[in-house]
Amino acid sequence: MPLTKHHTVPETAPSDPVHRDGFSGGFFKLLPEIQSAPVGMNGDTSDFYLSRFPVDGSDGGPYLTLKRYGDICGAVTALLLMSPVLLVLALLIFAEDRGAVLFCQTRIGKDGKPFRFFKFRSMVRNADALKAKLAAENEASGPIFKMRRDPRITRVGRWLRKYSLDELPQLMNVLRGEMSFVGPRPHLPEEVARYTPRQRQRLSVQPGLICLREVCGRSNLSFERWVDLDLLYIKCRSLRTDARILLCAIPAVLRGDGAY
Repeated sequence: MPLTKHHTVPETAPSDPVHRDGFSGGFFKLLPEIQSAPVGMNGDTSDFYLSRFPVDGSDGGPYLTLKRYGDICGAVTALLLMSPVLLVLALLIFAEDRGAVLFCQTRIGKDGKPFRFFKFRSMVRNADALKAKLAAENEASGPIFKMRRDPRITRVGRWLRKYSLDELPQLMNVLRGEMSFVGPRPHLPEEVARYTPRQRQRLSVQPGLICLREVCGRSNLSFERWVDLDLLYIKCRSLRTDARILLCAIPAVLRGDGAY
């Protein structure tokens, strides 16, 4: 199993790909850095094994410079090429209930800095007001709120969410430097306020449009497994890893598995 020169395999690491929580062997063949982390008895990657991945110096220098350059070029290209698609989606959203097309929300970015987060609106206009009434129906673990059959989601919105089309306006966040193409997904201020010290490590890097969770099961994963993957990405991130995650995201999004 090939590894980058920066990474070592723990002596107890399994030689076969891990198949848990929606992980596939094909994915790990594309990401040998991630494959080398074994899964614990409870299905979570332990802090012990995370600590065995030495930091490869990607927190600065050429990696961040090239990553930012790629983000700018990629966001500009995507916005130009997809402008007709964005227009059609906007018309579909407006036609359903004559409400706002974009949904703007405060999210928490790198080092705990808040920023304005953009999405295509996929819920009814008073969704935030209804959220408190649905708190008892929350199906997600940890500080986040998720419902498989959230009654606030519109008909168009359910289709947008299945294929992650509601996330396309975040290309503007990428262009503005608030997000990157690859990185941990940003959460709400009230969710971040409930983070444990370990979970707050997600805030050490720029948030992203796509993270490992998006290609490993999406909403089917527990929050702790999500955090495990984010922390492992932070340890192993590189231009090659980012490119492979983006490539793996294409079939994952087209299948629509685990999205709601």
